[in-house]
Amino acid sequence: MAEETEYKPQTWMQEKVLNTAGYSPYCGNSDCKTMPRTRFNGSQFVCPHCGWTSEFPAEFIKAYKKKWNL
Repeated sequence: MAEETEYKPQTWMQEKVLNTAGYSPYCGNSDCKTMPRTRFNGSQFVCPHCGWTSEFPAEFIKAYKKKWNL
């Protein structure tokens, strides 16, 4: 079985989310009234106010879950 390579963050946001415990991005919907921090729903980050959902690549989400034991 091939050894799994470590995921390399592609953006500063991915870097922050992968390396800062408890960090989550703000809502990405420019029309959101409050633009709060999102919550991880097990597959993406979701705004608790407007429902906006992030679109992080599957490889990133896999690395995030592994890093934080989710």
